[in-house]
Amino acid sequence: TWDYQKQIMWVTCFILLAMVSANSPCLVHINEDVYDTQVKTSKRTWLIYFCNNHTDFCKALKDAWVEIANKNCNNDNVELGRVEMDTEIELRYMFEISSIPTFIVIKNGNYYVMKKRARSIDDFTNFLAWEYKEVKPVPLPQKKSTLMKLWFLITSGVEIFADYLDTFGFKGYSKTTKIYIIIGLMAAPFVGFFLWAYYSDSGPTISKERLAEIRAQIKEKLQQKTEEKKKREKSEAEEKQALVNETIDKSKTEQPFTQY
Repeated sequence: TWDYQKQIMWVTCFILLAMVSANSPCLVHINEDVYDTQVKTSKRTWLIYFCNNHTDFCKALKDAWVEIANKNCNNDNVELGRVEMDTEIELRYMFEISSIPTFIVIKNGNYYVMKKRARSIDDFTNFLAWEYKEVKPVPLPQKKSTLMKLWFLITSGVEIFADYLDTFGFKGYSKTTKIYIIIGLMAAPFVGFFLWAYYSDSGPTISKERLAEIRAQIKEKLQQKTEEKKKREKSEAEEKQALVNETIDKSKTEQPFTQY
């Protein structure tokens, strides 16, 4: 019985240690409310990363991130936070996060995105301390409208597909060229359908009677616009001539003829 109890105690200890190592009281889990009440108005410097629990990289990064949080636990000027990409969709849209993991520093109403690929503890510490100053600051975003969210999804999808083109031999091309290639691929079906409809006898057709009717309607509208333009020009000319005659009559009245 005692051995059985000891085994239970050891298992409990391992579970507690695993929980402590996986989480830190100094690591703030940020949602929309926390961002509005703590992060957005804070005078402290925030180091935040956007990730989820489904990617291997985020799982491998978890211990390192907790270690950094524990080291800065007593630092009154620094806060560390984590945003779950799967649940905090609104924050993802606001900061336009198109890839994970993404790391940002928030300070004095601006945020700075970490561009470098290295993800060691020294990289985070250096970026938090001074490297963020080398990145262009961006003002803290506001909530996006539905149209802006849709535009973000389209642009981020195009960027992801542009990076995916590297596997097809486009690695040496710039991202702008890749985007043009994607736009061309997207437009190709519509251009093909138009050409098929225009040149193919089996494509959408219109009867000669309907075509003649449409042409007659267009011609009638053009004639109406021409007549309206002529009437308007004639009316303006008459008004100008009346004004000239009135001016002449007035000048004759004000300057009587003097006989020599």
